[in-house]
Amino acid sequence: MKQAKNDIKSFLNKFENSDDRWGWAVLFLYIAAISIISVFHEPWFDEAQAWIIARDVSFFDIIFSIPHYEGHPPLWHLYLALFAKSGIPYELGLKSAAIIINSIAAALIIFKSPFKKIIRYLIPFTYYFFYIYGVVSRCYSFTLLGFVLLAVTYRDRNAKPLLYVLSMLVLCLSMAYGLLFSAGIALIWLIEIMKDKELKSFFPSLIKDKRIYALVLLFISALAIVYIIMPTENTFAANLSDYESPFIIRLVYMLLIAPVDAAFFTSIPGNYTLMYCEITPSIIIIGSFVFAVFAFAVYIIGKTHGTLPILIIPYILFAAFAGLMYFTEHHLSIIAYFFLFWFWISIGSDKKYPLPESITKKIRANDIIKLRKLAWIFPAVLIGFPLYWNISACAMEIGTPYCSAREIAEFISENGFEDRLIMAEWLSENSLGNSDQVNIDYQWTPAYLAYFDKNIVYNFNRGDEGLCYNTHIIPTDEEVLAEYDRLRSIGAPDILIGFPDLYSIFGDTVSFNDYTLVKVIIEKRITKDDHFRLGNMLKIYVKNDLAQEYELPSEDEDYWTEVLIGNIKHK
Repeated sequence: MKQAKNDIKSFLNKFENSDDRWGWAVLFLYIAAISIISVFHEPWFDEAQAWIIARDVSFFDIIFSIPHYEGHPPLWHLYLALFAKSGIPYELGLKSAAIIINSIAAALIIFKSPFKKIIRYLIPFTYYFFYIYGVVSRCYSFTLLGFVLLAVTYRDRNAKPLLYVLSMLVLCLSMAYGLLFSAGIALIWLIEIMKDKELKSFFPSLIKDKRIYALVLLFISALAIVYIIMPTENTFAANLSDYESPFIIRLVYMLLIAPVDAAFFTSIPGNYTLMYCEITPSIIIIGSFVFAVFAFAVYIIGKTHGTLPILIIPYILFAAFAGLMYFTEHHLSIIAYFFLFWFWISIGSDKKYPLPESITKKIRANDIIKLRKLAWIFPAVLIGFPLYWNISACAMEIGTPYCSAREIAEFISENGFEDRLIMAEWLSENSLGNSDQVNIDYQWTPAYLAYFDKNIVYNFNRGDEGLCYNTHIIPTDEEVLAEYDRLRSIGAPDILIGFPDLYSIFGDTVSFNDYTLVKVIIEKRITKDDHFRLGNMLKIYVKNDLAQEYELPSEDEDYWTEVLIGNIKHK
């Protein structure tokens, strides 16, 4: 046993002292692995929406109009436009764009981070750095890059303040939450700058300090970003309501449980949106206990390196806003990226501070020695669980459709249905639970429209062939009724995708009895190691005579109903 430990220690020492060839091999493996898994990934609505905007919208509108409705700054759309407007096919262009950004971040982690090599080489293969926004192509790739750039430039922030601020700007431009993290980080930096000034010459030296000018640049840029992402009154983002849990419970989750959920824990399985899910007392109790253990280890690291303020202040700003407004399980990645930044600057710090006597007096010398021997457990947990999640998610990605869009597009193209009357489902009550509000333009429709160069769904965006993305504008009652009249005048659809509200338009003259179920697609929003959740079921119906003409095989409606309610398993 002792010999085995010595052999492992000897191997790790040799590995730590090896040259950078291992690092380049790891980077190549990362790029190859993420490229292979990405082939199996079917992009879903959010990915498709961004691509269509980048492809079809002018640069001017991407900067000054779209952010008011999307809620994100324009960096991701502008970057995607370099690929989309060049004519590169949808999936190839979207995935290549994401892989490039993530590979740059991975390279910086591998070659620039202060961790042990074994940690540096494993981080890019963990769930939040590989799958969740590496395989899934979203604007959060720039969030990761922003935090990594911040970590790289942190040590020289006082000597090279512009580089540090530009890194914060990347973070600000990646997503709205980036503004909050940057605000907290900038506030801590400003306090540090002010503490260094002598009282007698405080204002003159402050005015001459180039770091202040860098912060002024950041402040002005942040104000501009806030202005362009401020939602309009008629957009989806401005109509959030009907929260399941009170704000204080959501805040408790964000402060105590979300950090451990992002690191190594799962308090709420599957996909969830915080304001619409029930946070039970057991979730709070168990999560808080796990957080207490995690927080103690984090406190020791932060206290000995003097980095607790830059952890606490930015995170509180983020947690309060996310708990108040909007947070979903995939936003845990943001917390994971922030933790990477914080651990990076902590471990890489030259400063060492003694722990308070109130703690050291309670710990015996022998216990300290034992704790040091067990110190490997903390990084092992932070790496081990996300590695497992990533392997699990990638395995599910290969075997399970993430989104039905690719199969829908293939079905339409293979049968030549592009010019037929295709009707997509919509919400008779919107996702906020307001039964008197109808969302005609179902937000998932762009997921398959991204495969086409025009809008082929005649009940989406009023049938405008040049408008393929979801505007996120909530229609008025008058607009809904006018759209029903327009659709009625055109006639009954040939193909139904999902379950459109036929009765509201055609009354008893058209019903699902006039259609044949020809295709069923099961899709699953993959989350960590959530193997057991069925996911969503998408059905495609074709008019009875058209199904016979094209000799399309019919599906057993009763069988799929049983699958949906869980009485039987899908074969």
